Amino acid sequence: MSSAGIYQIGAATVDITPSLDKPVYLAGFAPNRKARSVLHPLTAGVMVVKDEEGGLLALITLDLIGFMNPFVQRIKKKLEGVIPADRIVVASTHTHSGPDTMGLWGKALLGFLPVKSGVDPEYIDMVVHKVVQGVHQAIKESVPASLSVATFDTPEHLVRNDREGGGAYPRGVALIASQQDSPDVVLLNFAAHPETLWEKNHQVSPDYPACYREHLKELGVETPLFFSGPLGAMLTPNVNPKATLEEREQYISQMGRELAEHVFKQISRAETLSGPIRVAHKRLSMLNTNGRFNLARKLKIFNRDFTDNHVESEMVLGAIGSFRFATIPGEPCPEVGHSLYEALGEGHRMIFALGMDEVGYIIPADFFSVKEYKYETTMSLGPHMAAEMVDNVKALLQELPE
Repeated sequence: MSSAGIYQIGAATVDITPSLDKPVYLAGFAPNRKARSVLHPLTAGVMVVKDEEGGLLALITLDLIGFMNPFVQRIKKKLEGVIPADRIVVASTHTHSGPDTMGLWGKALLGFLPVKSGVDPEYIDMVVHKVVQGVHQAIKESVPASLSVATFDTPEHLVRNDREGGGAYPRGVALIASQQDSPDVVLLNFAAHPETLWEKNHQVSPDYPACYREHLKELGVETPLFFSGPLGAMLTPNVNPKATLEEREQYISQMGRELAEHVFKQISRAETLSGPIRVAHKRLSMLNTNGRFNLARKLKIFNRDFTDNHVESEMVLGAIGSFRFATIPGEPCPEVGHSLYEALGEGHRMIFALGMDEVGYIIPADFFSVKEYKYETTMSLGPHMAAEMVDNVKALLQELPE
């Protein structure tokens, strides 16, 4: 068993901003939206934790709409012999101002019918390379540090649900690595779509997570990391829907500052963690009932293999002392998020949305007959997903080593 709160911890941030020397199709909203400039750089953030028994865990966050599981497998392949594959966790922030990494937002007819994938294979190569570099850097720069965790309510006025009657998920959870009581790394799990800049924006940006991280650095945190929580259907920053692009830029700065100041205040009340890193891993074969996904695949817009109409993916559940996390391969809505949170049992619990994959919205089965959620049903594998994900978390929890 580890001594109270003593681990080897390293962190790194690497730039994954795309070059604008050739067309960059921005993900989210309508297809054919091309980047014209860079408002904030996109980054990949890495935190590597090693316990006294030699157990390793790599937590990686990408400023991308999503990173599909075949791409995650490429990262794992390049880290063979460095970190066990089942202990590499990759999640995406889900920014709507980053490059298309799924294929759905490339060239389009009539402005809305995609006819060609927007994914640039060279960009994917670069992201994989930079992430592997970041993991090696984090390992090289690892130092003895304590780990602590805090669960808290975030300011509710920062986020709204754009679906009538939709739920809230104001819970924030922060994992903190410290040397001599000074917070060096703060990993925040928070739920709201990074889409403030909206559909007329043509600037590359992580959206409000960039400003959150910038302001947390100003408060003295060397490496702030951001992981999205259950943001689907449809948690969004509470900016005025009629705001101009300039006003939206001002909002993400204000939101980032307020969120950073709020999180920083929680550090002093965090609970110290001890004990080994424990991990359970599960390969998934998820049924696809979405005809649009099948059509996109046939048109080579959605470049993903289906086996007997099933999508192959994976999930990871990890724990350190009273801290637990689970990766979810899509966008669970807050209602599903609460069920996942309960399924994780006791303690401080993080839900990593867009973890290890991006397969669309995960909403309760009864939402599929509600007109308010018509869009989400067109971007989901099917009504079975919510219950399946909750069952998977429960099963993984039972498989977690003692």
